[in-house]
Amino acid sequence: SVGVILNRPTGYKMSEVSDIDAAFGNNKLYLGGDVGSETLIIHPYEGLDNSHEIVPGVYTGGMDHALRLVKLKNDRYRSENFKFFTGYAGWGPGQLQRECSEDVWWPV
Repeated sequence: SVGVILNRPTGYKMSEVSDIDAAFGNNKLYLGGDVGSETLIIHPYEGLDNSHEIVPGVYTGGMDHALRLVKLKNDRYRSENFKFFTGYAGWGPGQLQRECSEDVWWPV
């Protein structure tokens, strides 16, 4: 199983840690977990190219398409509706269920 910690900001803005376009430069970077170093983006927008739904109404991926839409500066696609994470949390077989039953994690 994999997941991301949703409420752990790193204290950095995206512009401070990457060469990301200025459209997303003020977005906070969150620590998604202690596994990996990839940057993950989540958002509420259905239909972005190369994105997929991870839970109802929440999508991941589609960065290039998102950037094009945010740069249009319309009210629908706003940079603050995109959340960036570095890393993720990962568990072996049965580990997540066990930790949830011990109240280590609260799935949302």
